[in-house]
Amino acid sequence: MRAAIIGNGFVANKHREAIKRMGWEYMGAYDIVPSRSTLELMELERADIIHICAPNAFHVPYMKQFAHKKLVVEKPISVDLDIPDMDACVCYQRRFDKQAIEMKKLCSSPPDKIICNVFVPRDNFYWETWRGEGAISGGGALMNIGIHYIDLLQWWLGAGTVMGAKLGYFNRVMDETAYVKLRFGKTVVEFHVNARHNVRKIEYIALWKSKYYVYDIDEATHYDLLDGWMKGNYVNPQEAKKKLRFNNKNIWKQPQSRIKIK
Repeated sequence: MRAAIIGNGFVANKHREAIKRMGWEYMGAYDIVPSRSTLELMELERADIIHICAPNAFHVPYMKQFAHKKLVVEKPISVDLDIPDMDACVCYQRRFDKQAIEMKKLCSSPPDKIICNVFVPRDNFYWETWRGEGAISGGGALMNIGIHYIDLLQWWLGAGTVMGAKLGYFNRVMDETAYVKLRFGKTVVEFHVNARHNVRKIEYIALWKSKYYVYDIDEATHYDLLDGWMKGNYVNPQEAKKKLRFNNKNIWKQPQSRIKIK
């Protein structure tokens, strides 16, 4: 299998490592910045698998251009809900964390409450790249960082409803913190994202009347994602589309709005 990458930024390194670990032939990367390219765009036609790691707004255009190839697409899949009806593997590798799998089993009896804390340090440079441009990134901390953990909640609990939300902007146009209150059936979720924290801490605390469970380790890699994909276990574009509904701007206009997330 020959694999190539579109978009040679920092996340491309994780894809390169995974490609090589899978034993596939790594052809190189195409980037709109010539100094970062090792391939011409037309050379991607020789690849069996293309990894789309370009900025978010360009995911769908490249998916359409290379629809005849096997595709791996970084999350979030798009900046809006206009997603093509085609197959691809979308990068939600957190589903392969052992604790995430255990939580999936435990949620067969849904908890009464889940507290989710996603704290990550992101400096000014993070926001001064394309991630600070709403039309390209599609959103801030909730869209680009929290979406991994929104995916897990939907995987565990199904459709949910946004009960209230608040964003924090500091000195940026993009949200750097977010608080969202959700309900999935009988389960209430308090979801916190903070991209201005000074340490990295990811945790879910699930509470039942007589027990609790803590998921606090991110251990899955893009290799686990590709290995799962080859075995038929992956998130396709239509499933990935469900995550984008949490970024509906109506959520932020009405703090007590009720928005169904299917």
